[in-house]
Amino acid sequence: MKINSLPVVLNLLATLPLATTAVAQNSIRFEGSIVERPCHCSFSTVGALTLNTCPALARAMAFDAVNIDQPSSMTSVKLLADNGPDRYYDQRYTLVDPKGKPIRTGNYLVTMTLP
Repeated sequence: MKINSLPVVLNLLATLPLATTAVAQNSIRFEGSIVERPCHCSFSTVGALTLNTCPALARAMAFDAVNIDQPSSMTSVKLLADNGPDRYYDQRYTLVDPKGKPIRTGNYLVTMTLP
């Protein structure tokens, strides 16, 4: 009788550590890896921001620009060039004022948001 219960006891001892490693309640756990490489960013002397070798999924990114010296002034980011719908793409942007003229001087905070 003791020999028949030995497999049951071994099975319980084997599954006991699995039960104690359960995820705590109200917690978030992430697993995985980044499979797309990020964009490579560069700036030019004419006030242009260039993004190179961006993954196609990043096409839905949104830009927001704020003038640090005058937060109430309207500033936007304008797309100047795009190389097309490939798996990886290059784009060039510049800051523009409300009239659409490129901005060449000032301190700006530009935020790029990816979905």
